[in-house]
Amino acid sequence: MPAGYLLSNAPGEIASHARVALRAREGVVTAALAPSTRNEVSALCVATGDRLTDPLCVVAGDRPGLLACIAAVITANGLEVHAAQVHTRNLPDGRVQAVDLFWVTARTRSAEDPDDALARLVRDLEDVITGTVAPAELLGSRRSRAFSDRPLPSVATDVIVDHTASATHTLIEVVTKDRPGLLFTLAKTLHELGLTIGVAKINTEGMRVLDAFYVTELDGGKIRAPARSETVRSALLSALGTTPPAS
Repeated sequence: MPAGYLLSNAPGEIASHARVALRAREGVVTAALAPSTRNEVSALCVATGDRLTDPLCVVAGDRPGLLACIAAVITANGLEVHAAQVHTRNLPDGRVQAVDLFWVTARTRSAEDPDDALARLVRDLEDVITGTVAPAELLGSRRSRAFSDRPLPSVATDVIVDHTASATHTLIEVVTKDRPGLLFTLAKTLHELGLTIGVAKINTEGMRVLDAFYVTELDGGKIRAPARSETVRSALLSALGTTPPAS
């Protein structure tokens, strides 16, 4: 695992995540609740199995990337993401495994057994990652009004493209109002722009979201051309329903 992961998680949490990652050898994807140091917030660990050629790349050419798939499933299952860590590790056979952590709470109270709810989430993950169900289709079939009916304070939306924060990646910071499917929208847009997400850090404070994505172009390099940076920024602002400034 990368150094950032080791610095961000306690030994007991790391051991729990490792057990989930080892279980991923048995299928395309697995997920489990993990120990959480955050009060009243559950930690959901999702690990992709090694049956995929490269879990960080799109599974099919016309589908969103892995993070977008997972985000769609989480939202469709009535969970809100308060924070997330997106990591990758190299497997002994040379392939890459994604180990993604999401700190979640249920949007509404449910009488459903937690084990049954988790089993359904894993089935949904398998469906979207293998292409049986499109992420947007899954979201549309289960959209809930419970979140959108809340009073929503105003939060200004902004997107910052930073080329200096990392030696190897371009940092994209997004500040906006929390909403259902937000992480799916951002991850899907980045994928459609042809960008690969190396690290993602998701943070929510009340209704204000600050998401950070460390991305590269498909050739592994940073976003370099100023025009390309503006294209990325404008596309994200448009996806968030904000009119990009006139050039």
